[in-house]
Amino acid sequence: MLFDGHGDVWTDVTCKRVDNHETDIFRKYHLKKFQAGKVTGGIFVIWIDPPYDKDPAARSKQIVQSIKEEMIDSADLLNFVTKFEDFEKGTKAGKINVVTGIEGLSQIGEDIDMIDYFYNEVGARHAMLTWNELNALATGCPQDPSRGLTEAGKLAVKRMEKLGMVLDVSHLNDKSFWDLMSIATTPVIASHSNSRTVCPAKRNLTDDMLKEIAKTGGLVGMNSLREFVSEKREEQNVQKLCDHLDYIANLIGID
Repeated sequence: MLFDGHGDVWTDVTCKRVDNHETDIFRKYHLKKFQAGKVTGGIFVIWIDPPYDKDPAARSKQIVQSIKEEMIDSADLLNFVTKFEDFEKGTKAGKINVVTGIEGLSQIGEDIDMIDYFYNEVGARHAMLTWNELNALATGCPQDPSRGLTEAGKLAVKRMEKLGMVLDVSHLNDKSFWDLMSIATTPVIASHSNSRTVCPAKRNLTDDMLKEIAKTGGLVGMNSLREFVSEKREEQNVQKLCDHLDYIANLIGID
C-alpha cells in the first residue's frame, strides 16, 4: 500500500474550477498518475497559496466549495475518509482514499471554534498550524526564529487533540516545533520534512526533532522538493532522497 502523506490536489482542483471553470478535475489530470504510481490514498490539503494568502478566509471558502463539487464529480473514483473504517471500505472498493488536511490555519485567525467547523463540515482530520507564514497561532520556518506558538496556538493544539485530528509539524520554525511538542499528548507527524543532517535546509528536521516525533508514536514523510533533498544541484535526485529515508529509518526506526 502506498499512501501520499501530503498532496496539493485540492489546490489544483480549486485553481481549475475557479479560474478555468472546469469540472471533474481529478479524473482529467490526476487519476492516471495515481494509478501509475499505485497510490491508494493520501492527505489532500487545503492550502492558501500566494497570492490568495492576502485574504485567506475568502480563499478557504473557495477551496471548500471546490472540494464538495469535486467529490460529487469523482464519487466513483475517490473515497472521502473521516474514520478508519472508511479507509478499509474505500480500499476494498478499489477507490483512492482521500483524507482532507489543512496546510496552515491562517484563515481562522484566533477563532479556535473554526477548527470544529473544518472537522465537522469539511471532514478535515489533519492540520498544520502554519504554512510558511507568521499567523495568529504559530510561526512558519522562514519567519522570526524567536517567535513560537501563541496562546491561541496552544489552544488550537488542544482542540485538535480533543477532536482526534492529526497534528503535523511540517513548516513550523524550530521554536514553534518545540513549543508544540512540549504540550502535545497524541502522536505527531511531519508529513513532508527530510533530515537536516543530510541537507541543512530549515524546513528539514534535526536529529533531536526526529527522535521527539518518534517518542510520540508519530511518523515522518519524505519531501522530494529539490532544495530539501540537497544543496548541490547534482545531488537533487532520487538517490539522495533515499539517503534521507535511510538516515531517518536508521535513527528512529522504519515504522
